[in-house]
Amino acid sequence: MPSALPITRELIREFLNETLSSERMAMVERLAREDPAINERIAEEREAMQRGDHSLGAMWQEHQVSCPTREQLGGYLIEAVEPDYLKYVEFHLEVIECGICQANLEDLKTQAATKKVKASGAVKAKRKK
Repeated sequence: MPSALPITRELIREFLNETLSSERMAMVERLAREDPAINERIAEEREAMQRGDHSLGAMWQEHQVSCPTREQLGGYLIEAVEPDYLKYVEFHLEVIECGICQANLEDLKTQAATKKVKASGAVKAKRKK
């Protein structure tokens, strides 16, 4: 069965590291269930990853060297970072589609929304007094 995505080694590694978008994660998972050859490739790559890859690229990815910190993502969220850095974070989130940073950003948005609701509730309560 032909897939919409070429099942490359890099795609399998991103799948195993859970750094793909949710749509791509679901697609790879579905393809792995339907095609034993893809499932076998995933198992082989998982085993290779567990043995350890000590290349510079693997270390870079493992330690998320290019990822902004949560503090920097918070600054991005409220646009309190330099314009060039704002562009970098947008690229990292939208083009690279870093799942870890996307999840952190969503968490920050949820926290901000919760604080906003609590703050507006406190203001309403003070107004009633």
